[in-house]
Amino acid sequence: MIMQEMKCVLVAAVFVAAYEGTAHAAALIDWNFAGFTSTSQGVPPAPRSIAPGVSSTGLRKGDAGNPFRYSGAGDTDSWGVRGIQNSYAQAVQNDVAIYFDLIIAPGTIYSLDSIQTPWFTKMPSGQEKDDPDVYAQWQYSVGGGTWNDIGGPEKPSHTSYDWVNLDLTGYEDLTEITDITVTFRLLLWGGAVNGNSMIYFGKDTLGANPASPYYPDMLSFPNTLSIHGTVVVLPEPTAMALIVLSGAALLLRRRKRE
Repeated sequence: MIMQEMKCVLVAAVFVAAYEGTAHAAALIDWNFAGFTSTSQGVPPAPRSIAPGVSSTGLRKGDAGNPFRYSGAGDTDSWGVRGIQNSYAQAVQNDVAIYFDLIIAPGTIYSLDSIQTPWFTKMPSGQEKDDPDVYAQWQYSVGGGTWNDIGGPEKPSHTSYDWVNLDLTGYEDLTEITDITVTFRLLLWGGAVNGNSMIYFGKDTLGANPASPYYPDMLSFPNTLSIHGTVVVLPEPTAMALIVLSGAALLLRRRKRE
């Protein structure tokens, strides 16, 4: 009889713990490009943690040298890189990429849902702005492990003011993960022969054409790079222990009365 009662207490404790956990289904962290002006040093906006238990080391370019570099001053409401002039193999070998990560603290379980951002490519002033020969491949790595492709290569556009809504729900190792870092990278290749092709996260408010049929869509985009998902914050171990001890104390009092 006592064992059955103890089982009931433990089941109730687990139920209470699950009930007390708080679920957050929305943006977990983002980088806001509204009003941001890039510099030749490439310092991006700081990450903003929205959900509890998440942080990031930031947004950066890969280690490839010239011509791959940060975009110069004068670009407003966006952040990016330039000097894309290489093959896919060179992108992997020389680290022609953009990186950002999501760090999950212990005591929190999360499932990633999507990456969302406006993005575009362009050429220097006086040249054709849309560069259809720039390719980008999204990838992720869990805990410093191997790189995994997310979908296939994409060609960001300038003339259509693209919106990225990258689906992450089909990846088992991005589901219910805790106490670990997930790193994302965007491999970049192709580009113009003069090496001046650029790619940006954010809105092209300076170069956008108000007469374009895509212009209203661009204005409606949130001007952020964001990682979306669901986070469940677990109760503290001490709270779980108190639940179990309280149940045990109730059982002992009941046995004494009997």
